[in-house]
Formats: sequence, C-alpha cells, structure tokens
Amino acid sequence: MLKNQKSIFLPTLKKNILKFDILLYLCIVVIYIEVENRPMNRIKEILKKQGRSQTWLAEQIGKSYNVVTNYCNNHSQPSIPVLNAISEILDVDVRELLVSNKKITK
Repeated sequence: MLKNQKSIFLPTLKKNILKFDILLYLCIVVIYIEVENRPMNRIKEILKKQGRSQTWLAEQIGKSYNVVTNYCNNHSQPSIPVLNAISEILDVDVRELLVSNKKITK
C-alpha cells in the first residue's frame, strides 16, 4: 500500500514542483522587465530642457554618439566619473541627472 501511494504521490509532486518553477521563473522575468524598463537617469530630459543635442554632449565628454544615445535612452548608464563630468558640463547638480529610487508621498 505504501509503495502504491508513493508512486501516485511522486508524479503529482513533480508536476507541482514544475508548476512552481514555471511560476517562479515568470515572476523573476516580470521583475527583471520592470527594473530594466525603469529609467535611471534624466540626461535626455535635461539636454532637451537646455536645448542641447546628444551629439554636442558626446563631443563634450569625449564619447561616441552611440554611447551617449545609450545613456539618454537608459540602455546603459554612465560611470560615476562620467556622470560627474556630465553634471559639470550641463551645470546641474549630479542628483538632478538621476531618477530617485524612492516614491515621493505627499
């Protein structure tokens, strides 16, 4: 009897584990997508506000247009020294270039 119960129990357990693994994987994918789609910098916004181009910024910081475009579109993030250089060039506080990770409640 115990042997028979074990043989029924294991396939059910394996199915449940597989369902859990798939659900866990989907949750991780959703979290990853949320994090990847969240902007981290405001370089593009500040350039637009100042009437400056990405080409201009690329020349100022000595980076290629493609690198600066990736910064502006949040596909990659500048290093801290580059972020500091950008803040100096745009004459803004470095914190203005970053998107806060905290929700502001009023």
